[in-house]
Amino acid sequence: MRILSENRRRFDQERAHAFSVFKDSGDAPSLLNRLSAITDQAVMRQAAAQGLPQTLALVAVGGYGRSEMFPYSDLDILVLVPEHWSEEQRAPVGSFLTSLWDLGLTVGATERTVRECLEASSDITVATALLESRLIGGSSELYSLMKSEFLERLVPRDFFRDKMLEMHQRHARTGDSPYALEP
Repeated sequence: MRILSENRRRFDQERAHAFSVFKDSGDAPSLLNRLSAITDQAVMRQAAAQGLPQTLALVAVGGYGRSEMFPYSDLDILVLVPEHWSEEQRAPVGSFLTSLWDLGLTVGATERTVRECLEASSDITVATALLESRLIGGSSELYSLMKSEFLERLVPRDFFRDKMLEMHQRHARTGDSPYALEP
């Protein structure tokens, strides 16, 4: 538990420093990139403290995947595990994800194999997340396999059509109001 509290203290200090630099510079893109990098480091320290094996891949998705970690944004992370992992091999993943809450982060996480990612990518939200993903740590081979197989199956015209439909549906839900804020 001591490691976790030290990691939290370090994470908080690094974030405070990033905000201090931002107050002086006003450079918002640099702040978002810096917060992403600080979060990457904290996530990897948590992974090491929890003894996660290097055979899985920790993948940033969403805004975090774009290295645009907003100050109060949730942490969107994909834990990519090898095919045919047993429940025993997967057990540390749950402890790791729980430990991320100890950093003060709101965690949006999923654990999938490459095959499960490809199956889920028929959903436009999942496809977008995979498209914007980046490796934080762990197996670069596993991440590269997932990314290359996903991109090989991606049909740009269909993706664009589905994104436009998603946007129109989202606007219809808010009554096309320019005043309705949505992430």
